[in-house]
Amino acid sequence: MLNEMTINAVYHSHGLTEEKLHRIPVVLGEDKYVDIHFCRNSDSYGISITDYNGKLTREKILESINAVIIQNELIEKSFETGEDIADHISETGRGIDLVRKLSGEYYFIMKMNFRTEIILIFKQSDQNHTPDQSSLKIICDRRDG
Repeated sequence: MLNEMTINAVYHSHGLTEEKLHRIPVVLGEDKYVDIHFCRNSDSYGISITDYNGKLTREKILESINAVIIQNELIEKSFETGEDIADHISETGRGIDLVRKLSGEYYFIMKMNFRTEIILIFKQSDQNHTPDQSSLKIICDRRDG
């Protein structure tokens, strides 16, 4: 999950989506970067991934979640009918789907064209199983609509 979210922050936030789709390695310019921070206390740990371009929107987040839900429904239906699932497999939304399934809380804090920070919070007790529920929070600068 950390790998997927970091790759998304590097490629998508810097306008390198085509390079990501074609799995082309990139090196960001000297003034371009993504920060990753980790923290923990006695019962939780957190990960923060921050890019400084601010290209992610709440619409993209919700579209990605919806795309994964639809994909999962199509795959499930294919299993039931015996159809080939290959036509339904997509990489779109893979990172957010992993976050939804593996972290208890996750935040997207966005200021358009400035910064996007993703904060993932895990309870220590969740290490060996997926949380029963996850909590998404999207926080946008009001001036961004």
